[in-house]
Amino acid sequence: MLTLSDHPLACSPCWQISLPRMTGCQSFAPCRTPLFISNFSCTVILWSVSHWSVLYGPGQQTPVHDHMVWGFVGMLRGAELSQRYRANTDGSLIADGEPDRLEPGMVDALLPAEGDIHQVFNAYKDKPSISIHLYGGNIGAVNRHVFDLASGQPKTFISGYSSDLVPNVWDRSASRKT
Repeated sequence: MLTLSDHPLACSPCWQISLPRMTGCQSFAPCRTPLFISNFSCTVILWSVSHWSVLYGPGQQTPVHDHMVWGFVGMLRGAELSQRYRANTDGSLIADGEPDRLEPGMVDALLPAEGDIHQVFNAYKDKPSISIHLYGGNIGAVNRHVFDLASGQPKTFISGYSSDLVPNVWDRSASRKT
């Protein structure tokens, strides 16, 4: 894991952001609000990035899931625990080491080629945690997977967004959700 202080732009004002008002959040799920989503294209290259804030309420956690695109998670407030998983010989998923703890200023990388299956927990039972995510794709419209730990079987999902305040002309999740 890296810390923001390891980077020459560690004191950059870009990390001193004000987060948009989180609306439409459910008490049982983390609130995902896109801060920036863009598609770039030229003659041969087509790619997109998305920049999100994620708010975990006290004690909240995600299901075991993947991302299908590269990503970086920077901890802004509070703390998160990320438990990575790998496939066992029988196909089930088993914990891959101890959970990583992200504190403010720390950054974690998510790389599908190295295995990005994990589960994230708010480290606190009594206060929220906020992290900033940068993904190599419009993560709210990407076909991703949640996993059954016992069987390792994936189930496809599209996360979509928790906020209607930030327009996203590339969001295809409503038409692709099943």
